[in-house]
Amino acid sequence: MRAELLVQIRRRYRSGFEVAAAWHQSLDPATVTVLFGPSGSGKTTLLRCLAGLERPDDGRIVLGEEVWFDAATGRHLPPQRRRIGFLFQEYALFPHRTVAGNIAFGLAHLSRAERRRRVAELLALFELEELAERYPHELSGGQQQRVALARALAPHPRLLLLDEPLAALDGPTRDGLRRKLRRWLHTLNIPAVIVTHDWLEASTLGQQVIVLASGRVLQQGPVEEVFSRPASTRVADIVGVETVVPGEVLNIAGGLARVAVGSATLTAVAPSELNGRVYVCIRAEEVTLLPAPPEATSARNRLRARVVHVEPEGALVRVELDAGFPLVALVTRPSCDELQLAPGRSVWALIKAPAIHLVPR
Repeated sequence: MRAELLVQIRRRYRSGFEVAAAWHQSLDPATVTVLFGPSGSGKTTLLRCLAGLERPDDGRIVLGEEVWFDAATGRHLPPQRRRIGFLFQEYALFPHRTVAGNIAFGLAHLSRAERRRRVAELLALFELEELAERYPHELSGGQQQRVALARALAPHPRLLLLDEPLAALDGPTRDGLRRKLRRWLHTLNIPAVIVTHDWLEASTLGQQVIVLASGRVLQQGPVEEVFSRPASTRVADIVGVETVVPGEVLNIAGGLARVAVGSATLTAVAPSELNGRVYVCIRAEEVTLLPAPPEATSARNRLRARVVHVEPEGALVRVELDAGFPLVALVTRPSCDELQLAPGRSVWALIKAPAIHLVPR
């Protein structure tokens, strides 16, 4: 039998708010699951129930062969017996302990030599050797995050829980640590559950994603599948699909659907079940802009469009277009300059058929 984390719980509050979710994830190989959704959707509640910090009202939590929670039998394993690593959003480092002392906190059961070995191993992994004798107030936000993660991992937890692990960091620090965190999770091969509302963080770190809203699971599955093929317009909005517009299926042939959208007609891969009325979902990064009609391209959708608005978004530029319907594209700053994108500019927008997702309405 494959080792898995099995979760099926319900948590109710006096206010009437209720959080309910069910999922399973592999422990071997270790899988990273992301709880994704807006603030107040119930993500942190689920994480605290996993940690044993909150007790669900119904359901079960089982890790491998060990039952952590079972409402039917009244079993509720306390946090210290679950052998989890928990990285809090605010890091919660001990101010009176050095970096090395913080990392060693959960290693009292080891001999002094084993403790030193484990601390040295984690100092090296997280590039903290030169900071070992510093105190938390002497560290940057990114350094504190690395110390907190090393402390959570020191006792070899069976499950790692991370609550908005990069939210407190500035942009450049967050970008660098996001890539490192992905590498660390892969290297350590520890199953993890991560809470975030950041699309880039979820897509970088996670293998599976659970989309939550108002305490309910709206969709779950592989990250790429959920983010590119949302099950509803509500999910599309939560995962940040920039273009969601109503359309009408004209016909289906050879697995492709012709869809009327505004004054344009698009070609999309047809879902197995589809009625005439649909919502058309297109991620902005799937739209390619050209100054002139392409001579040869595999993209089935070639649309003459007019630039309506241009707005920088970090290293990229958001371009709002009128292509017979409202369409959003993301381009690099050099591409924006090369195409001379500005309101009123005429361009060609290219979209491949598989990049257009249709949701029944």
